[in-house]
Amino acid sequence: MIEPILVGFVQFFYILLLGLQSRFVRDGQKVHAAITSFLLGLSVLFVQPAIIRAAILEPSADVLIAFVIAGPAGICAGMFLHDKFFCNS
Repeated sequence: MIEPILVGFVQFFYILLLGLQSRFVRDGQKVHAAITSFLLGLSVLFVQPAIIRAAILEPSADVLIAFVIAGPAGICAGMFLHDKFFCNS
C-alpha cells in the first residue's frame, strides 16, 4: 500500500518541478531553472522504475491511478508556487 503513495508523491513533485522549470525558463531565471533540472533528474530516478514495474512487470492499478492523479495537482501547485514566491511583479 505504500508504493502508490510514494509514486503519487514523487509524480506530484516531478510535475510540480516541470511547471516551475517552465516558468523559470520563460522568465530567464537561469539558476532556478538549473536547480529545478537537477531535482527533476533525481525524482525521475525513482518514478520511472516504479511506473515500469506497475505498468509492465507487476501490474498495479493503484500505482497507475496515483501516478495519473498526481499530474494535474502537481502542475497547478507548481504554477501557484511560482506566482506566489518567484514572480517579481
